[in-house]
Amino acid sequence: MTWNGIGIGDGVAVGPVRRMPTAESLADAPPDDPAERVAHAIDAVANELLRRAATASDAGRRIVEAGAAMTRDPMLRAEIEKRMASGDEPDAAVTGAVHAIAELLAAAGGSSAERVADLLDVGRRLVARVRGVRLPTLPDSDEPFVLVADDLAPADAVLLDPTRVLGLVCAEGGYTGHTAIIARARGVPAVLGVGPIDVRDGELVRVDARRGRVTRDAGPATAPHLVIVTGPAELADGSALPVLANVGAIDEVPEALALGAEGIGLFRSELLWLEARTAPGRAEQTAAYRTVLRAAQGRPVVIRTWDPSEDKPLPFLPPGVRGPRADEALLGEQLAALGAAQDAGSLHVMAPMVRDAAEAAWFAALARGAGLRSVGVVVELPSLAAETARLAGVVDFVSIGTNDLTAQVLGVARARSRADDAGDPAVLRVVDSAVRGAREAGLPVSVCGEAAADPRLAVLFAGMGATSLSVAPPARARVHRALARVTRAQARAAVDAL
Repeated sequence: MTWNGIGIGDGVAVGPVRRMPTAESLADAPPDDPAERVAHAIDAVANELLRRAATASDAGRRIVEAGAAMTRDPMLRAEIEKRMASGDEPDAAVTGAVHAIAELLAAAGGSSAERVADLLDVGRRLVARVRGVRLPTLPDSDEPFVLVADDLAPADAVLLDPTRVLGLVCAEGGYTGHTAIIARARGVPAVLGVGPIDVRDGELVRVDARRGRVTRDAGPATAPHLVIVTGPAELADGSALPVLANVGAIDEVPEALALGAEGIGLFRSELLWLEARTAPGRAEQTAAYRTVLRAAQGRPVVIRTWDPSEDKPLPFLPPGVRGPRADEALLGEQLAALGAAQDAGSLHVMAPMVRDAAEAAWFAALARGAGLRSVGVVVELPSLAAETARLAGVVDFVSIGTNDLTAQVLGVARARSRADDAGDPAVLRVVDSAVRGAREAGLPVSVCGEAAADPRLAVLFAGMGATSLSVAPPARARVHRALARVTRAQARAAVDAL
């Protein structure tokens, strides 16, 4: 029996199935008063999420912390209280409020729609607490296992330990969802979106993340292992093509270097401040950026300026606004802090969601005014992808963010994108044009989205003329190996054959 889905990672895991357990009753009954019961549930769920976040050492921590903040969102609480005032029981009020807000987010589309799955998970946890039960966590097992679940919330995904969880299979899920991001960062082979899967605890299954396939009766269980490839990445003709790492936390920097990363090609600065209620001061920011640079031990670090979105909002920035103009005064403070920190290492700074060459010039002038020596932009909008040739003398480098660019080109919500969407000919043509324009402008150009971790697409990006790639740290080894098998000319021929 075989099930097909969306493969996350490049590994193969074989092991006995352990399914997510059912909910369990709490030892202490919830308060009798309905209002107190809801307040107690909100505090209990938020605190539980924060405890789980504290055990994570990667971007998963920031995702779960955002879930805790969502639990305490005043809008959600007000909607629950309104429904209770109309006569709803506490569990019905929570369910109704969560679904009402989820419908608004889904209708808004884009990054707002990406929050729906996380909000629904918060709602399930709140309803369970109101009813006096706790949602299940990962199963206990004396031996490593393959985890099978209908879906896995970020709060559970951060508990994935590759020494215990050999692989992950979920009926639901997509390529760029939070569960996928966390599984990829942890190096756990996963296949998501397989639909209903009829397997029992103890059955052996094979999880082939590369092919997006799950099979039953796979033979002896073997644990996957994380391959580490050190040394500079290069093509078969000897031309260098550095493979750097995408990270979102300071402690991920040395982990990425240990896996062979040649630097940090994308540091998501907003993930440092998700829990801040007010904007961090210049001194606090400067200290954090210096720590990041020192952790990189002289290797290049590309820090992206704040990129808040609906799934990772920053309370001190206006909601629903992305790009460098979200708050120009706070951006100026961030750039000043980055400028003060840059002598601690090899710093490069880039702005996300830049609309066009004119906005790129505005950002570059602001950054250079703060003393920054290396300034770039992220190409995530087709409007800028069409103008990269005009960036000569404007910026020092260009990075292609394939996640948002793919969603923009295909007109789909990022959370609903599939693993192969970045390989769509329409997307590849836009990327090829953007890279070609940047190279004509004499600029180095990196590809830093999830697509760069796909060995086949990494070869195509090399053929287009990319001068570096940046991927989740566990993906570096497979990308390194794929590049070593082709020359630049062969990679270009593969692009021309599309």
